[in-house]
Amino acid sequence: MSTLEDFVTVNITTISQSPSQVGFGTPLVAGYHTAFLDKVRTYTKLSDLVADGITSSGVGAGIYHAASKIFSQNPKVQKIKVGKRTNPFTQVIDLTPTSATQGDIYSFDFGELGLSIFTLTRTVPGASSIAAECVAIKALIDGLALGVTVTTPGSAKVTVTANTPGKLFNVKNRTVNLKIFDATALPAGLSTDLDQIRAFDDDWYAVCLDSNSKAEVVSVAAWTETQFKIFGYHTADTDCSAGVGGNVALTLKASNYFRTFGLFDSKELLSYAAAGWIGEELPFIPGSSTWALKTIKAVTTDVVSASEQTQLVTANLNSYTAVAGLSVTWKGVSAAGEFIDIAVGRDWLQARLKERVFGALYGARKVPYTDGGIAIIKNEVNGQLQIAIRTGFLAADPAPVVIAPLAKDVPLVDKTNRVLNNVTFSATLAGAIHAVTINGTISA
Repeated sequence: MSTLEDFVTVNITTISQSPSQVGFGTPLVAGYHTAFLDKVRTYTKLSDLVADGITSSGVGAGIYHAASKIFSQNPKVQKIKVGKRTNPFTQVIDLTPTSATQGDIYSFDFGELGLSIFTLTRTVPGASSIAAECVAIKALIDGLALGVTVTTPGSAKVTVTANTPGKLFNVKNRTVNLKIFDATALPAGLSTDLDQIRAFDDDWYAVCLDSNSKAEVVSVAAWTETQFKIFGYHTADTDCSAGVGGNVALTLKASNYFRTFGLFDSKELLSYAAAGWIGEELPFIPGSSTWALKTIKAVTTDVVSASEQTQLVTANLNSYTAVAGLSVTWKGVSAAGEFIDIAVGRDWLQARLKERVFGALYGARKVPYTDGGIAIIKNEVNGQLQIAIRTGFLAADPAPVVIAPLAKDVPLVDKTNRVLNNVTFSATLAGAIHAVTINGTISA
């Protein structure tokens, strides 16, 4: 015997496969376009959307602008998905003047998304009325000849309807005496589209839309609540900040949706601020970052009064305003009132626990139904909980506790079926500090 191999033989097998991980860092923009037929495409930069025919104006422009907000963040997501909506929406915007007092001024910017935007101004003359102001505002928009049909239903509001399905028109910087509501109807098959998108490509976590009317948002929120996803929308609807019953935020709150969150933006109908917010948060490990007090690049802050802010908070609708010279989101909650980072962190922990335990079962030739085998499962669960502590999602004190039965106490039917039940754990959320109260005493 002259070699080591004559005494000891060692064979090492490399396990190169492991269960794929659910991706939490990829957003999807669901929108209508005519650029291609694929249900989903993946993009790593904005210029690739343009190369595929999704540009800053025309049909599909909403997808481009949502993607632009996502890619504008730093750090930014590595990629986005674009999911195709089958049926086009026909955009409808209601503008409601609220005053006919002489000298009052109505002013707003209007134009097709991605193209020139025009400032329209109207000073109320003497002996006017709401009906007369509707006619005057209609004339201002008609004078632009931008491919919209303008009517004055009931002489109480101005309704602007896009002539081309799938085209979007923006309203910006309106005076507070002009109410706005996105009245776009829900096109058929939106939930079906999302099901088909998932079936084609499920490697994404957060969804946003190109068109964000109440009807569309409520539909997608209902779909999202049944999925392992989250949904972010923006709205400029005046009813939200005024606390009018039945507004989109109060409707979602009444449904107690934990997977949907909204961002109010009174200054711009098509701000895509929520898309930017998603892009700001998804690069971070779920649960490690609160969604409150964040700056969204390429999105300008809103100005809301104290009473409006109260209505937004009551409706669990988030805002983006300037505080002490800094641009910050507030409060970072879902429609149900739960902090978004908790919902996302919970999804992440659930997914990683499944993957980790399955990886242990797959990686071993056999995990025996013994105390030692059960300990393997317990260790995998505890190991993931420790990672959750290090990321800041769970608290280290009190320490998580994992409980599993002893092999001798497991019912025979479970052993026969090779199923380990009654593995439980308890842990405490790390939470986050969003506000501070300081009490001090100074004496001479």
